[in-house]
Amino acid sequence: METHYFQRYHSKENVDTANAMLLLSRLYLNSPKSFFSFLNNLVEDIDIDVELKVVLQEKNKSSVPDAAIMQESFKIAVETKLHNNFAEKQLLHHLASLEGYNYKFLMTLDPREMESNLKQKIDSECKNKNVIHINLTFKKLIEAVKEVVDDRDIDMQNIIADYERYCYDSDLIPDDWKRMRVVLSGGTFDQNQECGVYYHGQERGYSAHKYIGLYKDKAVKAIGKITGIFEAHVVNKDNITNFKTVTGLFDETIESRIKKSIKKSPYPFNEEDMIFFVVDKFYDTDFKKITPRAPMGSRMFDLVDEINKIMPEGSKIEELPETSKIAELLKNCTWG
Repeated sequence: METHYFQRYHSKENVDTANAMLLLSRLYLNSPKSFFSFLNNLVEDIDIDVELKVVLQEKNKSSVPDAAIMQESFKIAVETKLHNNFAEKQLLHHLASLEGYNYKFLMTLDPREMESNLKQKIDSECKNKNVIHINLTFKKLIEAVKEVVDDRDIDMQNIIADYERYCYDSDLIPDDWKRMRVVLSGGTFDQNQECGVYYHGQERGYSAHKYIGLYKDKAVKAIGKITGIFEAHVVNKDNITNFKTVTGLFDETIESRIKKSIKKSPYPFNEEDMIFFVVDKFYDTDFKKITPRAPMGSRMFDLVDEINKIMPEGSKIEELPETSKIAELLKNCTWG
């Protein structure tokens, strides 16, 4: 029977936090030196030295003991989220709990990196209070622990491996970086490709993905890597208002591309809330569907799996190449 070190029932924030802290406590108990190396590797321009110190005949106000054994005080406040829904007010309240410690850390943990604007604010507030902010994904947490554990330490390696399996099983390590959502685009293909924008109504749901594939004529004919997702209210083709950023950076160029895509659309618009997926560029490809009939709605593909189907043994990929290369490889792939 396989031994598990970490809880595996339904993933909730308190369970995920407890398991992350169990991993770090195991690391500390196994080797305090490795634990503080872990912290040192995560921060810049500071050397954290909290090893036990032996001081001979240290003077104080009223006496001179023969020796003293001491350790610098430190505290790490941890906040875990599962949907990148950190609240600035809550995080700033956590800083008060760190007062009085020599080394003060705020660790924020989420499957994805913290939104950049919020991170800048928290980093600034932490700096003002001499607190070190460490923002980690679960994947980066595992990588940082692996870096300080000796390959020959079998017990810790087994613990890390089990925690990594737990994170994958609990969707704490996202795989959206390799997912392509194939969407029907027969009537809008040309303007989607020209503007580098795909859109649909906000009422339509979608799961996380990094690539958009445009489907028409029995094949995915173009693929683009998403650089930003934005919402807007389309009054009509000449009036688009209330732009909101879901992810990415919004500027005048992005706004112009979105407005151009609506202007060129073959469909009318009248008071509709839309979501826009902006890509770097749509690259031509030919990912053929070999079964009858067009797909019903969108469909998701694991690009690593699809590409590896055509790769010879010994040449399988674990990371994705540039989008232009993916487009070329997909020309040799089929799906049903």
